[in-house]
Amino acid sequence: FYGVGQTIYLPEYKGEGADDMRKYARETARLISLDVYGGDIMYAEGTPYVVDANDWPSFSAIREEASAAIADLIISKIAD
Repeated sequence: FYGVGQTIYLPEYKGEGADDMRKYARETARLISLDVYGGDIMYAEGTPYVVDANDWPSFSAIREEASAAIADLIISKIAD
């Protein structure tokens, strides 16, 4: 997953449970205080598990979309 603020991107995931995965990704980012982040989620026996989370991932799979979202996030934080 990739995340910018509350927006979660799952560019290569086509399976079931995407809403749960987004929920877990958002909660992970909240717990470690990240606004721009990425990570990996594995599904095992119907439950998603966050196995990796990091700040400023490459966003290679969604570079164009993410760059606009990151810029908007930065501008909104400056304006606050």
